[in-house]
Amino acid sequence: MSDFNELGEEKKLLNEGEKASNNKINELALLSPIEYEQQRVLVSKELNCRTSVLDSEVKLARAKIKDHEDSSDELADGITPWPDVVDGEDIANSILSALNKYSIIPEGGYEAVTLWIMASYCMNSFRIFPKLLVTSPEKRCGKTTTIETIGAMTNRSIIVSNITAATVFRAVEHWQPTLLIDEGDTFLDGNEELRGILNSGHTKSGAY
Repeated sequence: MSDFNELGEEKKLLNEGEKASNNKINELALLSPIEYEQQRVLVSKELNCRTSVLDSEVKLARAKIKDHEDSSDELADGITPWPDVVDGEDIANSILSALNKYSIIPEGGYEAVTLWIMASYCMNSFRIFPKLLVTSPEKRCGKTTTIETIGAMTNRSIIVSNITAATVFRAVEHWQPTLLIDEGDTFLDGNEELRGILNSGHTKSGAY
């Protein structure tokens, strides 16, 4: 039984490592050629691979991003508006139902998150738009599941578990997405450049 548990834990760590590597490669793919050149050697050491291998992976990631951009997709064009008038209350109730099904949120939180999700579709109508902070008392409380549920319903959502300041800038400039950052506490400490961008991004005048 002990060996079985150890194998399961090892497989989990490998999957997490692969996920982290893929996230890093996708971030690099969004950088400009100069920015990528400045980071490629350092990241190849971090990922324990040759720079030529990293170059190939980033090239593939860029091709996938380009294919995605060339198609008529939600990130590039947003969700196509429904042709008929819709009932906002029905939409809100549907969102509430989904949140209740997949998440456990304190009293009042379901309504707040529902309004935040709906407001993401008219974000440019606000001078100041609030950030949504999802916290949990301890690990494995369903925080990531809640973020994934929110991401499935927000406008042009991008969920990331690690991101650089340059990537935030590029993604926001290109897509104007709803950026959902999972496990932000693991990489925001000491990253003052990224912290500064995120802190100023909730106002129109500061989001530059």
